[in-house]
Amino acid sequence: MLSDNKELLTLSDTLSYLWNNKNIFIVVLGIFSMSGIFYSLSLANEYESEAIFVDGQAGSGGIADGSALSSLGTLAGIDLPSSKGQSTINEGLERMKSRDFIKGFIAKYGYLQDIVLAEGWNSAENKLTYDYEVFDESAQKWDPAILSWQEDEPYENAYKKLVESFEVKYNFRDRVYSITFRSFSPFFSQEVLLNLISEIDSVQREIDLIDLKNKEQYLTEKLKSTQDVNVSKSVGFLVQSNIRMQMLANTSDYYFFKLVSPPNVPFKKVAPRRAIICILFFVTGFLFTLIIITLRDFFSPKLANRI
Repeated sequence: MLSDNKELLTLSDTLSYLWNNKNIFIVVLGIFSMSGIFYSLSLANEYESEAIFVDGQAGSGGIADGSALSSLGTLAGIDLPSSKGQSTINEGLERMKSRDFIKGFIAKYGYLQDIVLAEGWNSAENKLTYDYEVFDESAQKWDPAILSWQEDEPYENAYKKLVESFEVKYNFRDRVYSITFRSFSPFFSQEVLLNLISEIDSVQREIDLIDLKNKEQYLTEKLKSTQDVNVSKSVGFLVQSNIRMQMLANTSDYYFFKLVSPPNVPFKKVAPRRAIICILFFVTGFLFTLIIITLRDFFSPKLANRI
């Protein structure tokens, strides 16, 4: 019973202590809360477009099996030139994050200004807003006096921002991949993601076609030099299989990525979470006030009594 009274007394003292300092709490919490509201409202909305895809080479009847020609060549007694075979999904995803690919992608589609300078989105005009204090729009040049950037540094900065803005995940249960891209504009997010998928698909397609054509050239030379009828038939079959793979690679809309759900236009923002920001400012203000009045009472009790 005594323990319960002590707990009630301690709680009562605490509440009384807070109540006696309510004016300080009201002022400081008001300042922090208003600061949190204004800060959260100053942050531009961010929108995230998402695409869902599977491995475009899996189960494609020949394209996916990078060792198919090599296996048939072994049966025919022919050693095909060594190669890494058809590109894998992981290889393509890693290439998508590489500096050379990203910088080339940004330069090809003219996204440098949109990625580096964008500060928000004008929904009425459907245009990104920019920070032109560091960029001369008419001359399309960076201001070296402000940024002190070298020739390639804007693209390096854009590379880092773009890589941070997209994410790839794999769903082990459904065996599908999802790729997302986030920016200030829902339409820009969809556009970049669609072009990014299309570009890496084209790059991987080109890599595999070069590999297949090298094999075709090698097989054609072998076919001309062999005298054995059975070997000639086997090599002829290998050439036909190779040509069929090239045909499938050239005619497939999506060779590397098989889209299950194309990039969408996200009209619901994913950031900033303004409610959480306001709560964090309020909690910070409360703790700050509590620390200040505790230190005040500890170091200056006379001043505390006057107040």
